[in-house]
Amino acid sequence: VSQKPSVYIAIFGDYAALNARINFIKNYFELLGLKVIDPGHVIDPAELAERKEEILVLCSTDEGYASLPELK
Repeated sequence: VSQKPSVYIAIFGDYAALNARINFIKNYFELLGLKVIDPGHVIDPAELAERKEEILVLCSTDEGYASLPELK
């Protein structure tokens, strides 16, 4: 039996303002039976390189996505 992938929510912006989006992401992936990791705070883009989860979900405001750093 293969293990299901885990999901990491990368939060960019005001955590409180993004709460509805964060909850939507959690509910969506948990409904699929996946483990969701919510860091509980805004992350530094440099942290993303260290993450080992198979699925990375970026969460920001509509305007905030345009200002995100390029991820490699």
